[in-house]
Amino acid sequence: GVPIARDQVVEAHVQADHYGAGSNPWFGVLGRYVNDGTYYYVSVRNSNALSLRKVVNGTITVLGTVPFTPTTAAPGDRLRLEIIGNKVRAYANGELAVQATDTQPIASGRFGLVTYKAAAWFDNFNVFEP
Repeated sequence: GVPIARDQVVEAHVQADHYGAGSNPWFGVLGRYVNDGTYYYVSVRNSNALSLRKVVNGTITVLGTVPFTPTTAAPGDRLRLEIIGNKVRAYANGELAVQATDTQPIASGRFGLVTYKAAAWFDNFNVFEP
């Protein structure tokens, strides 16, 4: 199985394939995944935004959002999610995009790739404990 870890760095090259119909489709990487209702994630949205979010028991909290136009050519954009202690950071192409201090952090969990009403190509997936 996928190991459970407290501190995580999760990154991948991600390229949009297509967005589905509906409300704000997106793709990204996630960390400290406990279950479908509790985790952190950084997402690239079809509204040309990059968003850092936390989900706890199904309730989404936006930790920060910045304008971001995804690259449509290969290899796409390098997304990186860092969760170290109570610090959560999202990077795009090596640049810090959003950071937050979480006063009630998710303790630990798994990691992975995620999409919502979108299809994307993922490559060079890398995870480590800092």
